[in-house]
Amino acid sequence: MRRGQDGFALVAALWLVAILALAATALAVWVGRATEEARLLRQRVHEEMTLADAKAGMLFAFLVQPLSGRGLEISTSLNTLRAAIQISLAQPFNTNTLSEGVVYLDDRPYRFGDAAEIRIQDARGLVNLNLATRDELMRLLGRLGVAQDRLDPLVAKLQDFIDSDDLVRLNGAEREDYVRDGLPPPANMLLRTVWEAQRVMGWKAETALWRKDALPELTSTSTVVGYNINTMPAVVLEVAAGMTEETAAKAVAARLGSPFLGQDALIGYGAPMVLADPLRFIPFPADTMRTTVTFRPSGRRVQMVFVLTPTSLEAPWRIDYQMELTSVARDGASSVPLPEFPDPAALLAPR
Repeated sequence: MRRGQDGFALVAALWLVAILALAATALAVWVGRATEEARLLRQRVHEEMTLADAKAGMLFAFLVQPLSGRGLEISTSLNTLRAAIQISLAQPFNTNTLSEGVVYLDDRPYRFGDAAEIRIQDARGLVNLNLATRDELMRLLGRLGVAQDRLDPLVAKLQDFIDSDDLVRLNGAEREDYVRDGLPPPANMLLRTVWEAQRVMGWKAETALWRKDALPELTSTSTVVGYNINTMPAVVLEVAAGMTEETAAKAVAARLGSPFLGQDALIGYGAPMVLADPLRFIPFPADTMRTTVTFRPSGRRVQMVFVLTPTSLEAPWRIDYQMELTSVARDGASSVPLPEFPDPAALLAPR
């Protein structure tokens, strides 16, 4: 009987040890999960603070610094700033006397803070989905990989979607067509964001358009007209100016060192559309900018479109939209050193 009691005690002790081991494992998992959640929360708070600082600093810089053909001129001296304002109106490329620095508006990256990257793209350097011509839209879609037989139907459906009437273009679609297919009817108004184009019949199914480097990167929906020859990506140069892929790449590389003075500079790179419509190509940015902030190492991306409204009674700027984009790879900080976005505290407002 005593041996039986000893055996029972041993089994009970083993069960107790097993239960304690499971409890310790569960506690360790819980502590690890709580620690990771706390780390992510701290990272998110830091990112939100950095995003707020980036928005405030960027908007302040655009409000107190002049724009020129180069981009956003940066001056910390009041006298230099006054000279920059005067020169930027007549001689936008006098780099010797214009200002100490410049923020280029062609979507090149700048470092902001210890773990953020900011890119600013002039809306005049993009294809405007609301205002582009039929031929420009067809060239763009074809360049992005859409089959030739689907170009005209897609463009016709987009133009039916944004016009204010219910008349159906050839190969287009209006309210009845959307209702028949169980889709929300067209808004019959201009697109508010590039992503709204996915509501146009047939556009969302074209997966080639929605890659990271495709339609969302190359188009805008602002009310800006014309093209800025100094902020147009190579693909937009092909679409709007009729350049080849090779000559467009050469033009983009050439303007990195010295921005173009006027549309005549594109003629040397074989841009026939410049001669056909010279008023559409100018060397000056618009008042609308697209800003993309990327956080490292999380890869989170936030995009915002803002408009400068210095004559508004409400505020000197307007934010059209801000949205979260698909995160990029968690590859840590870039190994290539980036130029730093100017410190807002060092900028002087003109008086």
